[in-house]
Order: sequence, then C-alpha cells, then structure tokens
Amino acid sequence: MERRDIDPRIARAVRYIHDHLTAKIRLAHLCRESGLSTPHFVHLFKREVGVSFKGYLKMLRIRKAQQLMRDTFRSITEVSLDVGYRDLTAFERDFKKLTHTTPRDYRRAMRKPSAQQPAQETDTTSAQTPTISADAPRLRTLDRIG
Repeated sequence: MERRDIDPRIARAVRYIHDHLTAKIRLAHLCRESGLSTPHFVHLFKREVGVSFKGYLKMLRIRKAQQLMRDTFRSITEVSLDVGYRDLTAFERDFKKLTHTTPRDYRRAMRKPSAQQPAQETDTTSAQTPTISADAPRLRTLDRIG
C-alpha cells in the first residue's frame, strides 16, 4: 500500500486540535479555517485520520487525562477541566467508554505501591494498567503531519 501525505487542510486542523486541546474546539471553526463545508470536512477528516473529529478529540483528551492522573496529584475534577471538559459527568462517561474503567479506578491502579507487587517475575502483560481500549477506533498514522 502506497503511503501518501495527509491533506494539508486536515493536517492544519489536527495541529490546531493538538495546540488547543484544553479549549472549546468548535467544528464550525475548523471548517471555516480549512475552507471546507461541514459535510466535506467531516468526511475528509474521517478518511484522513481514521476516526471522526469528535472521536479524535475525545481520545486525545482522555489520553492526556491518563497522563495527568499518572504524573500529578490533581483531583479528577481538576484533570477533567485541565483537558478541556467542562462537565465532570461527560468526562467520566467518555473515560469509561474509551478505557473500560472509571477515572477513580484508573487513578487507584496508578497509585498502587510497587511493594504490593509479587517478588518473583511474572507476566505483566495481562495485568497492565488500563489505557485506551483495544476496541477504540484506530487512528491512522499521523506522523505525516509536520
């Protein structure tokens, strides 16, 4: 399969999403900036990225939330606000849908002291901490975006 560059209008939109992840990102703004109608933008975005605009935004925000829950002691409410959610219920719903665990259970799994781990070596692949689930939509490789 021949590799081709991502459409530059969609590449700009993806860069914008990454740069403004915590802000309210409106589809209408991305369409206007890209010079595309909403239906054309939606179709092109899904074709180029492999998932809808909203799905992509949710996945990025939940991944960022996972990183914040691992690396900081901020409350779950603070984390949800930090990644652009204005509604804790929506954050918890999206988090659980994508990771198959609640933010609270994810945080607990991250905070378990290593002393509780068995001394002998075991296969840790089945006991890995939750991440975006395997059945979440797959993103196309975005390394083509500069």
